[in-house]
Amino acid sequence: AQTNSVAPATPEAAAEWALSLDNNARMQALQGVLNGWAQTDPAAAAVWSKKLGTQDSWATATIVSTWGHKDPKAAADWVKTLPEGEKRAQALEVLGLAWGSKRSEEALGWANQLQTEPDRQSALGGVLNSWAMQNSDAALRYAEKQGDPKLQEHLLGKVIQGWCFQDRAGAEKWVKELPEGSLKNTLQKVISSA
Repeated sequence: AQTNSVAPATPEAAAEWALSLDNNARMQALQGVLNGWAQTDPAAAAVWSKKLGTQDSWATATIVSTWGHKDPKAAADWVKTLPEGEKRAQALEVLGLAWGSKRSEEALGWANQLQTEPDRQSALGGVLNSWAMQNSDAALRYAEKQGDPKLQEHLLGKVIQGWCFQDRAGAEKWVKELPEGSLKNTLQKVISSA
């Protein structure tokens, strides 16, 4: 006997339905629901996602990515409400990636005004990753100007990730020409995992 299933009538109902599925199907269904919901009402999707707690930071990242393409300033205001930690860091990086893909300079201004170093580092990483996909030379110059060696290394890693997406051979050549040392070793690992 065939059973007729009825699609949930609201995004909330669809998200609750997705939560009832087993792990593999749950993640896939919930990601689809949240992505669609974030297209129509990102604020409501974001509020609902808080009930997932910290274990599902990918769900927040899905919403923030979609929202960041649509209205990055509103998404940035919401991300500020997240408690400090991995979920917030991931949301800031994803927002930087989304915002930077459309308006790199504006996204850099936002990221540089963030109050804490971890927030700034996460957001800048996302912006530079997307910027490198569009203009690796400009992103490299920006990352190389950073005075703090740890921040510089982090940002160069994000640039290399984005650059590999567009021109892996160019990124590999640039890293190969670096002097031997910890920066070169770190960036070679980034290339290997890109």
